[in-house]
Amino acid sequence: MKRLLILCLIYPLLISAVEATDKSPWEFQPGVTPAKLWHGESNNLLSTDALNIENGGKVSILFFSVDGRLWRCFDYFDIAMRHLNSACYRLKE
Repeated sequence: MKRLLILCLIYPLLISAVEATDKSPWEFQPGVTPAKLWHGESNNLLSTDALNIENGGKVSILFFSVDGRLWRCFDYFDIAMRHLNSACYRLKE
């Protein structure tokens, strides 16, 4: 009975999270990194910014124009500025 109650409470939250993801104007692009976008022939770095994150690290945010399409990339670093991971998103048309 407890499992059913927990499922009934969590399921609507999962559905709303999936719907919110679908409504995002940004589409995640697996395997794409800011370094790959930076070294392309027809790419322009438009803007950069950096933010502190809770664990003491930083995240850099980069906006690129690649073949006329807008890209947003994140580079995550730990407190010692060692690179942790990257994620890039392309603006949906």
